[in-house]
Amino acid sequence: MSRIENGDKIFPALFDLQINIVSLLVEVGVIGDLEHKFEAIKGTVRSLYESHEVFSNRMDAFRHQFSVILRYRAIWDKFMGLIIMRFLPDKYDAYMKAKSKKKDFITITSKVHIDTLFKPLIDAMMEFDDEFRTTEAHFTGRIRKWTFTSLGIHASPSLRLIHPYIGIHLRNMLSLLKAAFN
Repeated sequence: MSRIENGDKIFPALFDLQINIVSLLVEVGVIGDLEHKFEAIKGTVRSLYESHEVFSNRMDAFRHQFSVILRYRAIWDKFMGLIIMRFLPDKYDAYMKAKSKKKDFITITSKVHIDTLFKPLIDAMMEFDDEFRTTEAHFTGRIRKWTFTSLGIHASPSLRLIHPYIGIHLRNMLSLLKAAFN
């Protein structure tokens, strides 16, 4: 890394990104396990609130789903910061102070014409933000409703939180990072 400008900052940032990706994938696995357990026990009760086991399962599902939403978006911020640090290091400090890193990333990368390279990933992030992060982080949220009023993840939009598209986007992100540092 020493041949790359800011290599002493980039290496820890890459390591942080990897740790968060692994943590996200663990959370997704836990959600899958919780939903599998819920499917096995939900027929034994008429209400999510009449059994401690069922209610605990739903609380854990809510906690892990919320964690996936915030961690997934944090991964995007880390990714965008790495790209700015790698290709436009003189813009990094201003980027880190930006109120909206997503908007600033789009603005900065469009000025140097590398925005098209990231457009599919940015579109995916914007779709995710619109459906999940914005409502959970800034409003009353929907995950709580989906988790505590539906009869499982298959009956709710939160199924998208464990859908393979997260893995596909993460693979694309990592491929772009690999190309950026080769």
